[in-house]
Amino acid sequence: MKNNKNKPNQGSPGQWGLVAYSILDALTTCSGIEFPLVIDTPGRSIDNEHFRKIFEYLLESDKQVFVFPEGSELLPDVGDKLFGHRCAATYQLVQNKDDAG
Repeated sequence: MKNNKNKPNQGSPGQWGLVAYSILDALTTCSGIEFPLVIDTPGRSIDNEHFRKIFEYLLESDKQVFVFPEGSELLPDVGDKLFGHRCAATYQLVQNKDDAG
């Protein structure tokens, strides 16, 4: 990677996340092998604009995508409003405060 001055740069964790998503997307597209893309905490180290663009791209593609965002990354109501028309199902995991285990 290079920075805005065209110098070599290690890149941020967010940039490496974008690179990883791109590589996985390219592998599924070029190989012709259909397999689901599973993304855990997709917004970690990525700014809001890129996070929204990633979701728009992935959920508008014809690929099967499983996304596991944390509440701080994408609230269930917001996700349903923005992407519900493209999702087969949305689930929210909630900790049971009464469960002592």
